[in-house]
Amino acid sequence: MSIAVIITDRNSDELCHLLNKLLPAVNIQQWPDLTHPQAIKLAVLWKHPPGITETYLNLEMVVSMGAGMDHIDCDK
Repeated sequence: MSIAVIITDRNSDELCHLLNKLLPAVNIQQWPDLTHPQAIKLAVLWKHPPGITETYLNLEMVVSMGAGMDHIDCDK
């Protein structure tokens, strides 16, 4: 399993470091270096590129890093 952190408007290094520390058995992938897209089951999104959720065929869950979900619901 892999988690993709796709946050384009700020540095997400600290978040990825924390996730790696708390979830050592999970592969944390950070945008734009998503090397194993087929393994991504969960995506943490904010200001993500349009259509990105359709790229990951095994995606099961998304999490918004901001208030609301409109940016995810309208992801086309």
